[in-house]
Amino acid sequence: MQVLEGKLDPDCVFILELIVRIYEKVIDKIVSCSCDVMADRHRLTDLEKIQIAVETADSMGLTLA
Repeated sequence: MQVLEGKLDPDCVFILELIVRIYEKVIDKIVSCSCDVMADRHRLTDLEKIQIAVETADSMGLTLA
């Protein structure tokens, strides 16, 4: 994300970082399920998505409203 630093609004940077972190978590879950995407065990729960959003905001010094 450092390449884009100063070129995007902070809210855009947050959304982009959030997208990347969500996809990383989904990929981790797919790998842990032996890449069986048909089993639906790779899907993130609402709580996991919220945790990722909070962690992303915290790492960027932002607060979620």
